[in-house]
Amino acid sequence: MALGVNTIGTGELRNNVAGLAKPSDVYDIPAVLTSIGREYNGPLFEEITLSMNTILSRLS
Repeated sequence: MALGVNTIGTGELRNNVAGLAKPSDVYDIPAVLTSIGREYNGPLFEEITLSMNTILSRLS
């Protein structure tokens, strides 16, 4: 989905998303992360996956 964002740079987008993901883990807030088109957009940002304790991945 990052390829569809044109209002800010990809680096800034990644930092913003990581900034939102970290507090959810610190405060034990459940979070649902979604991704579409793995071949098109790639996997979830590494900044997100590193900050989350448990990630369940489903491919359908």
